[in-house]
Amino acid sequence: MSGITLGAAPLFASASLLISVDTLSSVGTFLSVGTFAPLVHAGTAIAVTKLGTLVLGGLISYLGWRAYSRTGAAPLRALAVGFAIVTVGAAAGGVVDQFLFGSQSTLWGVLVSSVLTLVGFGVITYSLYME
Repeated sequence: MSGITLGAAPLFASASLLISVDTLSSVGTFLSVGTFAPLVHAGTAIAVTKLGTLVLGGLISYLGWRAYSRTGAAPLRALAVGFAIVTVGAAAGGVVDQFLFGSQSTLWGVLVSSVLTLVGFGVITYSLYME
């Protein structure tokens, strides 16, 4: 038996493999978001990415501040401060989301993160135009 048909009949058939539409639809249901448990919990993934953001942002801020200390250039100081604000914003948004404001904690976390990111990017932009 070989060929492709739709319905309850085989979708693909060979001597060793038989896959029907019913089988594919049950696999599709199994893989849907509602019934398939992800291997990594989303909260864990968010915490890990926030930690990575904190580490890399802190490193960028530190290196910028170290460059400012060596050269005394005010634009480098502003650049380091801008990256520090963006980094703190990412971390603060996660803290607010996890620990404060009850049922609307996610909204407040996103707001805090967005405001600090906006301010930090403003400082970074300013640092690039400074002389």
